[in-house]
Amino acid sequence: MKIVLGIDIGSTSTKIVGINENADIIASMKARTGDRLISMYGTMGKLIHEQGLKLNGVEKIALTGAGASWIDNDSIYGIDVVKVLETAAIGKGALALSKIPYALIMNIGTGTVFVYADELGATHVGGSGLGGATLVGLSSKMLGETNVKKISALGERGDLKKIDLMMEDVYNMSFSFMPPDASAANFGKLSSDASDADNALGLLSMIYQVLGTMAAFAGFGRKCNTIVVTGALAETPQAKHILPLVGGLYDINFVFCENAIYATAYGAALEVRRHV
Repeated sequence: MKIVLGIDIGSTSTKIVGINENADIIASMKARTGDRLISMYGTMGKLIHEQGLKLNGVEKIALTGAGASWIDNDSIYGIDVVKVLETAAIGKGALALSKIPYALIMNIGTGTVFVYADELGATHVGGSGLGGATLVGLSSKMLGETNVKKISALGERGDLKKIDLMMEDVYNMSFSFMPPDASAANFGKLSSDASDADNALGLLSMIYQVLGTMAAFAGFGRKCNTIVVTGALAETPQAKHILPLVGGLYDINFVFCENAIYATAYGAALEVRRHV
């Protein structure tokens, strides 16, 4: 079996996928990015070893992500390396995983990037410094926790009304376009008795509410109401709960798909696979 490896070297994590001749993901792995070269070689070696793959079975290696710009290798272990622009990789991977012909993609990694993609290609629309690094950095100071899964699990027990100022706190009336329990100000009602769980939920909610609203506005600019969510923060329970609530305010449909965290690596591998 001949495979193509897609490696997405991000600022904080390196993701790798292996795809077969049918473009199916047969292996995937994620590791923290330290030294870019060590991350690339180490993640690839670990994947091949743990999955029982053969080095001579790898046809090509597709490199993408911010970290790829620092690597000049034409080959790794004698295997040809092809660099794929991150925008193209995000678009191709998201559309393939979601099986949607066109969409705006919100890729929440260390920061967040918005990409519009269709059958003609992918275009960078904009971005934000708000993302996974924001969550980890603030959580480290507020909660002493840097593991996203643990932050998310903690947030599931939180009460947002102890953190955010809600519409019902501000207005003694109702609005047809805004529910009374919608956040009027993130962390605007931070209670002295707020628990770590409340604060964790507050952080997650702030990030998803702001990014969801930005995605909606970006979608309006492209006349597109379908937004595929990918990246490091795409798979938390809070993402799948809060983003649809934001979407309901703007008539936007947020789409979640399996392997969303590997979308960029997958897209890079797909781009190279079609030329093999």
